[in-house]
Amino acid sequence: MHEGTPQPTSALLSHRAFLRLALAVFLFNAGYSIYLFLFNFFLASEGMREDRMGSLASATVLGGLLGALPVARAANRWGSSRAMAGFLLACAVMLGLRLLPAPFAMQWLLAALSGLFLCGWTVLIFPLIAAVTHQQQQASAFQTLYGLATGAGCVGAVVGGNLPALCMRLVHGLSTGDAHRASLLAAAGLIGLSTLALPRIHQTAQLENAAPLRVSRRLLVLLTVSVLWAFVLGAFNPFSGIYFQSQFRLQLPAIGSYFFVVQAVVAGGLMLTGISRLSRLPAWLLLLIAQLVVAFSFAAMAAPALWMAELAYLAFMLAQQLAQPALQTLLLQGASATARNRISAWNTMLLAVAQAIAAQSFGLLWGQWGYASVLPFLALATTLIALGSMLVLRVFRTPQPLI
Repeated sequence: MHEGTPQPTSALLSHRAFLRLALAVFLFNAGYSIYLFLFNFFLASEGMREDRMGSLASATVLGGLLGALPVARAANRWGSSRAMAGFLLACAVMLGLRLLPAPFAMQWLLAALSGLFLCGWTVLIFPLIAAVTHQQQQASAFQTLYGLATGAGCVGAVVGGNLPALCMRLVHGLSTGDAHRASLLAAAGLIGLSTLALPRIHQTAQLENAAPLRVSRRLLVLLTVSVLWAFVLGAFNPFSGIYFQSQFRLQLPAIGSYFFVVQAVVAGGLMLTGISRLSRLPAWLLLLIAQLVVAFSFAAMAAPALWMAELAYLAFMLAQQLAQPALQTLLLQGASATARNRISAWNTMLLAVAQAIAAQSFGLLWGQWGYASVLPFLALATTLIALGSMLVLRVFRTPQPLI
């Protein structure tokens, strides 16, 4: 199979390459969700405080920012599948090394390296989906695999919560820290195992000397829409748990159980959308619907009723997850294999910056004014972004060259 070659228009589930990629998506997301869930608990068991945990998380984000463009260059030289496998194996090794006793400076470096190699998945997963599917199938494929990834994360969170206790029952006398370490090693192993499932895509020639990406008006507009959308989501996503605790005094077990239900519903909804007629709707229309639903959800979450907030948050999560595949469809539509990798890399970098700025800015606003006061403002801003997106995206109802 050649990267970027249109595939037959038969059902997605009959594609061997697509099924292999689906397995890789499940293994990676299950493993990484277990790792994310347990890692801070492991650090706490080792005596690390929250300030240093935050510094390690920042190092991971920084590594991802620095790695985006090199990842695209590596993919254009060796092929998306081969580059993805290499980066994931290196990421699994770095995640394993982070479990060894080491000075904090070394821990910080390993966190940055793990973020850099993890960026291989973030940048290349959507171009890889595009490479194994026909253009007419891409919207459905993006939604189906995005739903599978969400479901795998949901399963991973449940497994991660119970795996240390299982390790302690299986190995008598095992300490809490060692149980966390063993569980995290298993999670890193799942990430490494996902490389075996990646489809093998033959690339006939090296592409590292391809012409530089020229930013067309269409691509600039799409990246701007993507950045504004990321800013809106980044304003609330990091604080969603705190919102329920602050507004309704919910306890952590109740919040965790509710978030589990939300993830399960969202995963099912995305996968059903991917195999239903809804996946045939134009990507720009799906994005517009999702933006308007998010705007309405923000307004509803400002209300004092818990049931309304819970329904609104469910709609918010479903809409934002539906919007991501739609955006990727628009961004990668009609692009060559090399252009897909570079577009995804630039988009990844810009989204990370937008979300970091939004989290910092709205963290101050939430603390100063409270959620009930700021959420209506965020709803208005989202509505304006949706209307602006509608005006500029309607000219992209049919595929046009990106470069």
